[in-house]
Amino acid sequence: MEIMIESKLKIAPDEVYRKGEEIYAKIKHQYLPQHRGNFLVIEVESGKAYMDDSFGKAAERAMTENPGKPFLHSVRIGFKYTFFLVGMMASDEMVD
Repeated sequence: MEIMIESKLKIAPDEVYRKGEEIYAKIKHQYLPQHRGNFLVIEVESGKAYMDDSFGKAAERAMTENPGKPFLHSVRIGFKYTFFLVGMMASDEMVD
């Protein structure tokens, strides 16, 4: 799957991930340990990072400053995963 923007530049999601992780590896020392648990949203073309204690706020700032650029990568500072989802599968049986 490829993502396109108006400039006709194409970048695959795995490339966004690779570039984002590469940028984070270079800058994470600026954020650890004092900002552990906060969120970073990285615009991978420029390398600019947006940090906030809320993923939504960081993402909103990144998208506002980079309209039309879907090349954003997110990390939770000091964690292996940005999000961890826990849930249960619903039963196929209908309940009245």
